[in-house]
Amino acid sequence: MNPWEVILHPHVSEKSTRLIEKENTLVFVVRRDATKPEIKRAVEKAFGVKVARVRTLVTSKGYKKAYVKLKPGVQRSRNSNEARNTLIQAHTLFLSPYSPAAHTSEKLH
Repeated sequence: MNPWEVILHPHVSEKSTRLIEKENTLVFVVRRDATKPEIKRAVEKAFGVKVARVRTLVTSKGYKKAYVKLKPGVQRSRNSNEARNTLIQAHTLFLSPYSPAAHTSEKLH
């Protein structure tokens, strides 16, 4: 399965950047019907990292966000830096037409 069928786009904000740096947690907007195991497999496949935990929530605007905590270890800082850089690139490259940002005049940066 293509991980970008599950992951619609990374959620880039000050809070999500802080979560990457402080708690080693990545934030994505995912398909509404995606399960936690599907999200875990998609993130591991897309970024080559090991996932410790996935938490999800549905926002008041109706889209689903996944908070993906990476497993701690020797690779932690290297993988989180690579993932952060990939997230920034992915946000612009893989922005889905189904994402909330695609329906506004401003794109997330």
